[in-house]
Amino acid sequence: MAGLEIARNDEAATNPTFETYWRLIVKWKEDARYRRTTQSDAEGLYRAVADPNDGVLRWIRQLW
Repeated sequence: MAGLEIARNDEAATNPTFETYWRLIVKWKEDARYRRTTQSDAEGLYRAVADPNDGVLRWIRQLW
């Protein structure tokens, strides 16, 4: 991911919630948009991206 593997590994080493979220997000594939999913799975994916303390989007924004 754009040469950010070291930064991601550093974050994951100190933030287990981020690591859990990352593992969830990397399983997502584009064609999943067209599959039915449970509300619980959808909320989990959203939380993994949007969590203001540990979410993946927060981490990406820190590196911008």
